[in-house]
Amino acid sequence: MKFDILISGVGGQGVILAGNLIAEAALASGIHVVTGEAHGMAQRGGSVSLHLRMGDVRAPLIPLRNAEVLLGFEPAETLRYIEFLKPGGIVIMNENPVIPPGVFQKGGTYPTIESIEENMRTVTQSIYRINAEKLAMDAGNPLTVNTVMLGTLARVSSLPFGTDTLLEAIKKRVPEKAIEANVKAFQLGYDSFSV
Repeated sequence: MKFDILISGVGGQGVILAGNLIAEAALASGIHVVTGEAHGMAQRGGSVSLHLRMGDVRAPLIPLRNAEVLLGFEPAETLRYIEFLKPGGIVIMNENPVIPPGVFQKGGTYPTIESIEENMRTVTQSIYRINAEKLAMDAGNPLTVNTVMLGTLARVSSLPFGTDTLLEAIKKRVPEKAIEANVKAFQLGYDSFSV
């Protein structure tokens, strides 16, 4: 068994924490996990990616066109890593952009969500767009975007462990005062799609 997930976003979105939670759930299920992460130039706003490999794997980095899932916390960052997704794999994309200041300073434009999705469709038709910020606010805590994304991941992909195991990892890791909002955020992400 092998299951690869590439998580992408920008600093401050909880990309690394989301990867750690998936890894903890896998380990709790007795599944071998290897991860590799890359941080951008800045803590907040710089590009961040995490390669998460489960099962019969040794190397931490996912080879091109091998990831079962691309979990994108930011649209342009999702498109940046599309080459790692296997043909027909699953894309879960937060549709809320984090536009870098350099785009405005240099007179550039940020691509439309539709054009980003159109480019991704050259690799897969399985694209799930979600307004994770809105659902995090609905859950009562804007910092639960990553938990919303994990809920969607649990719903639309075939993770090699149960949804309850991932939810337990979240409950163990977040501060006690934030458990209720995170559980709600997870459920809102999960319920956003029917499979």
